[in-house]
This record gives sequence, structure tokens and C-alpha cells, in this order.
Amino acid sequence: ALLTWFAVDTPRTNDSIASTSQTALIVTGLTAALLIAAALVPAFHAEVLRILLSIVLVWSAIQGGIKAASAGVVTAATAGICITFSGLGPYSIPLRQNGIWDLQLDLAGLAVLTFFVAAVVHERQKLSSRLERARRFEAMGMLSGGIAHDFNNVLGAVAGYAELAVEREKNGQSISSALNEVNAAVVRGKDLTEQIILAGHRGAKTRDVWN
Repeated sequence: ALLTWFAVDTPRTNDSIASTSQTALIVTGLTAALLIAAALVPAFHAEVLRILLSIVLVWSAIQGGIKAASAGVVTAATAGICITFSGLGPYSIPLRQNGIWDLQLDLAGLAVLTFFVAAVVHERQKLSSRLERARRFEAMGMLSGGIAHDFNNVLGAVAGYAELAVEREKNGQSISSALNEVNAAVVRGKDLTEQIILAGHRGAKTRDVWN
């Protein structure tokens, strides 16, 4: 369990780290409370303890991943061995002749079950993350295609009216209307650029005034 705790990659975000640590603390407390109750209550059967520990450890594996499950398994093993050698709990020698062996088997079974569930949940989360990343790339591709199309329209308008202005100038005609259209197309291009920048920064629209 300790090797698993240190071998698994640490979550990248602070929220994930906080969630895993919180789940590990909860499962540690619940596991210790169950074993203390099993040590203090004479009528606490091993089957009941096994079921309750399974529920707690599997919940920790689903909620907090392998690290939280490792904390639960370590707590269960440590506390279970301590109370058994102290002559307390459902696995104590006065109650069961093979109590130590039964405790080892139950702890091994709980560990395998917990780590199996944690591994499955971890792989499912990785697959979900890959699918989400693929959706983002697909959305970015569609967005970039739309942006390229809009920019192409703006550049086409600028090129067309600039060519028209050159022709009119050669013929001695007024080019003010053509230049106005070029200016309007440039304004549309700048507005599109601002929208792209704001979408990338996800911030409020601000303008700097230069004197």
C-alpha cells in the first residue's frame, strides 16, 4: 500500500490533491473507528467487520483513487494487527484459533478488492480525460476553420476594393467610396481579432488609450 501511494503520479491540480487528501483522512478515520468498535464490542462478528471495511475501502477507491485506498488499507492492516495481538476484536486468539491467519486472509482480500476497484476507476478517469481532450481539439479545429473563413472574406473585400480604387485612380475617378469600404473591412478584421484574443484570454474586454 505504501509503495502504491508513492508510485502513483500526484494529481496535477490543487483541487484534486485536496480532494484525495480529504478522502484519505475520512477513510482513515472510518477504518480506525470500525476496528476500535470491533475491539471494544464483544458481539462484533468478523463477517460484519469484513463487510463494513469492504464498503469503506471500496468507497475510498472510488472517491479518492489509489492513494486514498492505500491509506485505508494501511490503517486497516495496522489497527487490525494491533488489536488482534492485544487479544481484542473478532480475530483474537481466545475467540478464534486461527485468528491471525484469518486476519491475514481478510486483509489480503480487502487489499486486492480495493486496489482492483481503484485501478478500474483510475483507468476510466484517464479515458474520460482523453475523450474530453479530443472534444476540445475537435472544437478548436471547427473554430479555427470558421475564423479562417471569416478572415478570408475580410481579405477578399480589402483586396477587391483596393484593386477597384487603383482602377478608378487610373481613370481619374473618385476613390473615396472604395477606400471607405477597405476601411470598413479592416475594422471588421480588427473586431474579429479582438474576439479571438478575448476568447483565448477569457477575460473582460478592455482597451488601452495611447496619447
